[in-house]
Amino acid sequence: MLKNRKNNILIISIAAAITLCAGSAASQGMVDIDTAKSQVERTDDIISEAKSIIEESRSQKARLSLDEAIKIQNRARNFLTANNSGFAYRYTMEARKEAWHAVGLARDEARLEEKTRRLDEKTGEMLAGLRSGMIDGGIKDARLTRLIEESMMLLEKSRINAQQLRNQLAFKLVENARKLANQAQERFRKVRNEKETCERRMMLVEKLLGRAGERISAEGAKTNENQLRLAERTMEQAKNNFASGRYRSALVSLEKCEKILRNLTRRISGEDSAEPARIIDEALALRERAWEMIGDKGAGQSPAMGFMERADRLLERSRLALRDGRKREALEFANQARRLMRQAIETGEVKDPAARAESEIRAVGNIAESVTGMLAECDDEGAGNLYERAAGHLAAARKNFESNDYQRAYAEARIARNLFNRIKEICSI
Repeated sequence: MLKNRKNNILIISIAAAITLCAGSAASQGMVDIDTAKSQVERTDDIISEAKSIIEESRSQKARLSLDEAIKIQNRARNFLTANNSGFAYRYTMEARKEAWHAVGLARDEARLEEKTRRLDEKTGEMLAGLRSGMIDGGIKDARLTRLIEESMMLLEKSRINAQQLRNQLAFKLVENARKLANQAQERFRKVRNEKETCERRMMLVEKLLGRAGERISAEGAKTNENQLRLAERTMEQAKNNFASGRYRSALVSLEKCEKILRNLTRRISGEDSAEPARIIDEALALRERAWEMIGDKGAGQSPAMGFMERADRLLERSRLALRDGRKREALEFANQARRLMRQAIETGEVKDPAARAESEIRAVGNIAESVTGMLAECDDEGAGNLYERAAGHLAAARKNFESNDYQRAYAEARIARNLFNRIKEICSI
């Protein structure tokens, strides 16, 4: 192909030089009859070659250009018959130039047709894969379906225009079809992730419902039964939304149901223990936010890190105290931990993305170690799958960090953290 291109460039350069010389020579009457005759014959050969190329093309513009070259060549032949060598030479060179132009048009059109065909083929394969993925995954989403249908409609219009030789319009239509297909693919990934999140959360909430139902049966308190019924209705609403493909709404209902059940579980466990448990939960949430906002700046003994380490020790003491029934001590330790974490945020807040990503990866690595031991005693099958996904995101975070892509590294580490925390919730039930 490169060789042909060089040859074409050489031919065009020579043709341009000949044309310039022809105009000058013809205007001065310097072209003899034999030269004019040989050039007319050479142009006949070029037009003949152009015909064989254009016959295989569907370009109407190329055909019109070739017809024009033939008309000009006929005039050159007439001047040659009249022994007017100057004009014969001039017109045959013009005819030759038009013949080359016709060949160029044919080849451009052929390239555009091939480009359109390949893009059509790839887009069609993408859309078929998306439809298959929706069926196999049981995914329902009106917007995703609409994007796929609109893309397929544009593909069909592109094919019709290609058949009618409107290749420019056909290419624009297939380009737009591909853009919609890309949007559909992004939508598919998002909806699939939402669906998978719904399924995992639904499994967790189902277990919480069963656990709360067992405790309420033993307690027999009317207020608790009303709350359980509310949680069951909310769960039913989540299931309906899930079945209809409204995964975002289903997640909202599941979060609401989970909150009702956790509050209910605390109430059943005893009103006195509800306050320390709530404070500890808030402290744990604050700890997560603190790790997002601070970094160690490369120093393991920074004031912020010192505060966080002390806060972690206090939180552990708080959990142990609550487990042993020492509620007042548990509350005191949790409050002290919260104060230390706020100090850590105030003294250690950084805007360095590298430090933030490194800190998050290190923290998630510690969580992964604790989850590994917990997983060995967990009989839930879904927990193992979650662990593999979490480990994959953590590995991706480390790889992106090494590539200096700190924002993506942090995002991957956050995903891993959420998955590891979900495993903790599942395995602790």
